[in-house]
Amino acid sequence: SKHSKHRTFSEDFILTLLREYYSSEVSINFICRKYGINSASFYQWQKKYDLDEKKLSLSHDIITKVKAMRSKKAMEKVPLTREEELEEQVSNLKKALEYSELRNQGLMKVIEISSKEYGEDLLKKAGAKQ
Repeated sequence: SKHSKHRTFSEDFILTLLREYYSSEVSINFICRKYGINSASFYQWQKKYDLDEKKLSLSHDIITKVKAMRSKKAMEKVPLTREEELEEQVSNLKKALEYSELRNQGLMKVIEISSKEYGEDLLKKAGAKQ
């Protein structure tokens, strides 16, 4: 059976990762892949050193930007009004309909090509109404 080694990382290493994450546009997954760490560890460190200005030595601009992004994400989690829910549902249904129509066109093209190849109208043979 596999035994996962519990690795410990120095505070400097952890702070370097957090600094890189906050000061660049890369995702948490990118940082985790780059350094071979799992995202759960990253989230724990992020919580532990939450924008610690002294330890992370981040610029005021970066801290302001991160806080703004966080408040935007928090705003996005505000429950939708009934109207917004319905608008979202209509949008999703329109996308689903568009997908179905494109899929249908694709299948009709396959039938058309197959009919030419086999020399008979496969739609009529299958009893489909046109």
